[in-house]
Amino acid sequence: MYKLLYCSILLFFTACNEPAGKRLAKPLKTDKYAHLLKKYEDATFDTLKVYSGDDLGSESYPFRGRLLDRDDIRLFPSEFVQQLEYDSGFFACYKFHLDSSRYGLITRTPSEYEPSSIKLFVLDKKKGVITYYYELAESIGDAGDVSNRTSWLFRQPNGFGCFTWDEELHYNSVENENDTSIQRWDYFRLASFNKRSVDTFHLDEGKAKRQFGHFLTR
Repeated sequence: MYKLLYCSILLFFTACNEPAGKRLAKPLKTDKYAHLLKKYEDATFDTLKVYSGDDLGSESYPFRGRLLDRDDIRLFPSEFVQQLEYDSGFFACYKFHLDSSRYGLITRTPSEYEPSSIKLFVLDKKKGVITYYYELAESIGDAGDVSNRTSWLFRQPNGFGCFTWDEELHYNSVENENDTSIQRWDYFRLASFNKRSVDTFHLDEGKAKRQFGHFLTR
């Protein structure tokens, strides 16, 4: 009897001295990104062409997206939060599983003149933080200079890769109205997304067209 009473008292005081977190299960924290993720359309694809268009607000433009509010934007990296002071043109387009532990969030963001830059934000599901981003597409024209960036996201055995084509144009008619020729420069690169950052590799035109010519003709 005394032995049983002693054990009961000992167990009581032992429980009192245990940290509260070990005795009671802590309530799960609300996922701060849940509200943001709901605004992105789910996407499943083997290859996705990402481009910036002329009519960004058109319903037919696949990257028109859904306008994000200020609370959503505060979850992005600090340089984007700073833009809230003068521009809130952020649009949620698509989300997809970059791999088992990360989301890819395709988002249209402010640029020099309008929200024409489309970026891939990488959200770490376990850490609950956007770790980095990569610009997929952009289109900017200024006087006789035009810059177009187009990317193709494609599935590979260990996740996703990205082939990007940068096209630079200069219309000589700006300096001479009788000169209708156009100067052109093309740049290509291949990107892979690892856990902490993005790795990019520049490709010469010949190699780019041999490996990814089927993208360029689409």
